[in-house]
Amino acid sequence: MEKEDMLKKVILLSILWVNSLIQMVGGVDTQSMKREGLCDYVFNNTSHTLSYKLGHASTLKPEELELLIKKGNQKLLDIVSNNNRPNSHDLTIFKDYNRHNSYYFKNGVTLSNLFDWVKSYIPWLPSAPPNEKIQACVETFVSIIWALVDLSWQRSDEFNRGAIIIEDKDKKIHNYLEQLILFCAGVTQPSELNNGIYTILGSNIGYNRLGQSSHFPGRQLTHYGFDARFEIQSFALPVLPFGMTHVLFGRGINHRGEEVTFIKPEEAGIADVRSLLLHTYCFFAPIPPGTILRREKDIPPPIAQEIYILMKRIYSHREMFASLQQDEKLRHLFKKIETSDLESLYFESTKEYDISWLMMILSQLKLKGDVPDDIQVQINKLKELLIAEFNEESLSLRSGNEVLFLDPELRYISIAE
Repeated sequence: MEKEDMLKKVILLSILWVNSLIQMVGGVDTQSMKREGLCDYVFNNTSHTLSYKLGHASTLKPEELELLIKKGNQKLLDIVSNNNRPNSHDLTIFKDYNRHNSYYFKNGVTLSNLFDWVKSYIPWLPSAPPNEKIQACVETFVSIIWALVDLSWQRSDEFNRGAIIIEDKDKKIHNYLEQLILFCAGVTQPSELNNGIYTILGSNIGYNRLGQSSHFPGRQLTHYGFDARFEIQSFALPVLPFGMTHVLFGRGINHRGEEVTFIKPEEAGIADVRSLLLHTYCFFAPIPPGTILRREKDIPPPIAQEIYILMKRIYSHREMFASLQQDEKLRHLFKKIETSDLESLYFESTKEYDISWLMMILSQLKLKGDVPDDIQVQINKLKELLIAEFNEESLSLRSGNEVLFLDPELRYISIAE
C-alpha cells in the first residue's frame, strides 16, 4: 500500500510540475465568469492581460462589462415602459475612455486632432472641454447595444457578426436611438444630419446613412450611423461587442410590407478616412472562418432548397392559384422558372423576397384549401424546418437569419443585482 501511495504522489507531483512548466511557457490560464458564452475570456498570467474569445476589446474589464450590460438592460426597460430617466456618464469603464484607444494621438490622426495638438502648445488657445452630456448619450447607446447582444446570447441566438431586428411597433427603441445621435451631432432634425462619407476630413458621432447601405435595399425608411466616440472629433473606439466601433440602425420594410427596427454592429463607420477605408475593406473581404453569422440578408441553404422545391410545385399547379399570381414577386418567380433561370441559390438571399413574404404566401394557400398533396407535403416539410430553426412567432416578421426580438420579449428583462 505504501508503495502504491508513493507512486500516486510521484505521478501527481509530476503532473503538477508539467502543468507549471506549461503555464510558465504559455502563461495562459482560462478563468470562468458568471456570464458564460458572450464574455468568456482567457487570462495570460505572464503579461497580466486578458483576451476575449469573441474579440471584445481587451481594455474592457469583465466586471465593468457586467455593469455596462446591466445599465443597457435598465435603459431598454425604461424605453419600453416610457420611463424618461436621464442619461448619465457614470460608469468606470468609460471615465477614462482613451485607454480604449490604441493610437499615439489621443483621438487618432485627423486634421482636427492635429490642429488641437498644435493648440496644446499655444497657451492662449485652450481646447474646449469634452461635453459630458454627449458622453452620457454615447455611454447609453453603447450599453443598449451590449444589452441586446447579451439578451440574444442568453436565449442561444449566438452570433458575433450580423443584424438584430426588433418588431418595435411603436418605434420607441428606434426613436430613442435616433434622438441620441441627433443630440450627439448637435442637430434637432434628421434632415440636418450630415452624410458621414462626405465629411471624411473630420469625424462625427451620429450621421445619415440613408441609401448608403446594402441592407433593406430600396426599403429603407431611415438609416443612421453611430460611432462610439466620446468627443466630436475623435476616432471611434472598439468598445462595442466583438471589437466593433460602429452601429448601423434605422427602420426598414420587409417584403411583407411590415416596418421593423434594424440594428447592426459593424467594424467601422464612414466618418473619417481610416474608418472609411476599413469599412470598405470589410465589405469586400471574405468572412473570417469561425464567424457566427446572423444576417437578415441570408436564408439558411437547407431552407432555401425547400423553398425552391415548393415554388416549382406551385408553378406546376399554377392554374389552381390564379389569385396568388396577383403577387408581383410570385409572378417574377414564375417567369424565372419559365426561362429556366431559377435555382435554389436564388432563395439564399433576401434581396427579392424573404421569409415574411413566404409566410404570407403559405397563409393564402391555407385559406384557399384543397391544396394538392405534393404541395401540402412540401409545405409541412418547410414549416418543420423553419420552426426548428427559428421562433415560430417570429416568422411573419423575419427577413432571413437575423436575431429577431418581438416586442413582448423586451418588456420583461431581468436586472441582475
